[in-house]
Amino acid sequence: MTMTKMVGICALWYALGVASADAADDDIHIWIRGFIPDAATMPGMLKASDGGCIATDRRSWSNATDASARLSSDFHLVLNDSTPAIRATRKKVNAATANRQVDCQTTQELAAAPAQLVADQVGEPVQAQEKTQVTVLAAVPDPQRSWSSSTIGYAATFTYDRNTRTLEYQAATGLFPAYEAYATLNDGPVITVFRSGPLARNESTEGTSVELKGSVSLAAKRPKPPTNLTVE
Repeated sequence: MTMTKMVGICALWYALGVASADAADDDIHIWIRGFIPDAATMPGMLKASDGGCIATDRRSWSNATDASARLSSDFHLVLNDSTPAIRATRKKVNAATANRQVDCQTTQELAAAPAQLVADQVGEPVQAQEKTQVTVLAAVPDPQRSWSSSTIGYAATFTYDRNTRTLEYQAATGLFPAYEAYATLNDGPVITVFRSGPLARNESTEGTSVELKGSVSLAAKRPKPPTNLTVE
């Protein structure tokens, strides 16, 4: 996924109209993860472009807020007296974890390199009538393809409707690795917003992104999606 594509989607804003005066308090907790699932043939590790191996996150889909990930965003969209605000659940909304090189035979860790965010943006929430919108952009270099400008990253716009208690989303992610987003309303049940990847990629798909768009109700639980996930 290219930086141009990610920045482009962050310019997307819905036509929301004129702001209303009063609204009930709501707290929407949203968290996003970009993680490397276990490979079917190499549990715990994945081949890198230089012939070495990198550690996976040793998991499949998970809505746990502390689930391992290469890249994550975690925040609350708080609507209080018609004034929307972003409240981080940690020091920073966007965060990256170290990339770990491991022995391809034993999976023993050989080295760890801190992952630096190459994109790190959280837009101020915009409110009009009964809708509130926020945009998140985050990316780190792709540890599997050190020779390219490819990133692990996403750009996502979320729009919450207080009348219907639905959360609309429009996002762009890379083909690799796997991406997931979840949300709760006022500490209610965890709702799966989206899940995507990892998808096959080659030279012809370099820089290609996955477009995701839809809406979920935060007022009730949705059917549990499949739990199995592997990457070849």
